[in-house]
Amino acid sequence: MPATEDRPVSRRPTGVAIGVSVLAIVVVVASILLLSKDEDEGGGSLRDQLVDIEWTVLTVDGVEVMAERPPTFILRSDGRIVGFDGCNQYGFDLSMPGGWTLTDDTLGLDQQLVSTEMACPDVPIQVIPVADGTQLALDGQGILTLTSSSGRQFTASA
Repeated sequence: MPATEDRPVSRRPTGVAIGVSVLAIVVVVASILLLSKDEDEGGGSLRDQLVDIEWTVLTVDGVEVMAERPPTFILRSDGRIVGFDGCNQYGFDLSMPGGWTLTDDTLGLDQQLVSTEMACPDVPIQVIPVADGTQLALDGQGILTLTSSSGRQFTASA
């Protein structure tokens, strides 16, 4: 029978040490995923959180909009604006150059908005909440507040 040699016993880390290392890796990966998720779900710029979404006007100067078809607007990513004022469609003249911009939280319009001219005597409210110089603020609940340069205030939700 051959003689057996004494081999050094390899020492493995205990389960606690392995568990702490694995836990640390899991925490780091989870943090990265949460940060990425926040950026994808509204953690981006204000502009990114506003574009290509239909916003429905909720209030005008603090008064709730009570209409079968409330005013809406979309700030399109191609620089155009389209909307509904409660009676008429409105937006940019597509034959003209220009569009909307957002500098910090201030909306800039490079051209006048045009509108259809339907007569809607029974419509309770007709309003276009977007204008050059409008200040925009989006809160954590997804409510957009628009304050015109004249001080009128609108709220809208997606």
